[in-house]
Amino acid sequence: MLEVPDQPSVARVLRVQPSPGEQPAPGFTWADYEDVQVAAAEEADGEDDGGWGVVKSRNRNSTFHVLAFVLLLICVWVEAERPPQTDSQPQSGSEMTKKQRQNAAKREAQKAAKAEGEAQRLATLDKHKRELEKTKIAEQYAKKDGGSSASVNDKGHLVWD
Repeated sequence: MLEVPDQPSVARVLRVQPSPGEQPAPGFTWADYEDVQVAAAEEADGEDDGGWGVVKSRNRNSTFHVLAFVLLLICVWVEAERPPQTDSQPQSGSEMTKKQRQNAAKREAQKAAKAEGEAQRLATLDKHKRELEKTKIAEQYAKKDGGSSASVNDKGHLVWD
């Protein structure tokens, strides 16, 4: 990464002033041009730039980023302090209507059925995995590894035959 940016943060532009006897193009006035000052007086601060003007950088100040971050933190904090609203609670403090109670009961029944179906699916999956493992173990015992077998000799050492 470059330590010095490719583009400078401040650019200086030469302001061209018309000569005292010069006239604008036919049909135009000096007010139509952006930066033309008819009087060649020095600026209000008394500093003579020698015809050079300073053009500000297009980059935003770091204070803008800091202020945006602080605003974001405040918004997050306010949202965290606000109590959560749920749709199951009545909005105006009145009791639920008959239709709302029916819909709530229907949602609860659907949730219970879904939970029961998921539990049954997991039980079936576990049973299937156990069966696969049993068949895999049975196949491994059925195979013979070239007829070699292990046994324990009279000294208690494992011996391969």
